[in-house]
Amino acid sequence: MPSPPPRIHDWEHFRSIRSDPGLWTPPVRWVLARHGVASTGPIELTSSVHVVAVAGDMVVKLYQPVSDGGRGSFEIETAALRLLGGAGLPVPRLLAAGQLGGAGWPWPYCVMSALPGRPLGEVAGERAQVAAALGRFLRAMHDLRPAGPRPFAAGGFLAGRLDTCVAEHRAAGRVPAR
Repeated sequence: MPSPPPRIHDWEHFRSIRSDPGLWTPPVRWVLARHGVASTGPIELTSSVHVVAVAGDMVVKLYQPVSDGGRGSFEIETAALRLLGGAGLPVPRLLAAGQLGGAGWPWPYCVMSALPGRPLGEVAGERAQVAAALGRFLRAMHDLRPAGPRPFAAGGFLAGRLDTCVAEHRAAGRVPAR
């Protein structure tokens, strides 16, 4: 295992190290190797509230522990990927999940497939088609019924998540103040 991920003091500290490939490439390669995926090619870090690395046709997401130990976001996202993927919707396939670090300082992670496509900014001339496809996806997603409320409604998660999400994104500098 590589050196444990650093202890994050606050959002400012996390923002200052989030895009450092020297810091994040070793744990990303370790995660891939742990799950039997050799990756000697380049690893590209993308902008996110968490550490997100693209390695070929796979994405590794390390859930930062600043807000909730990373567990809430990790549990919701992996459950959503399983639910939506199981319904045949075009979402990344969840390939592996685990945890870096120890029990006192978890860094949950998931490995998922990258989806084919182009960045939204490159499809400006196709807005009507993109909007229609997005509408069909959202309709199919909203028609799904999870077998149970957990983890989607665990402990009032949904009731407070919107405010928490906006606050976290603002603190990370990703949402302008209104």
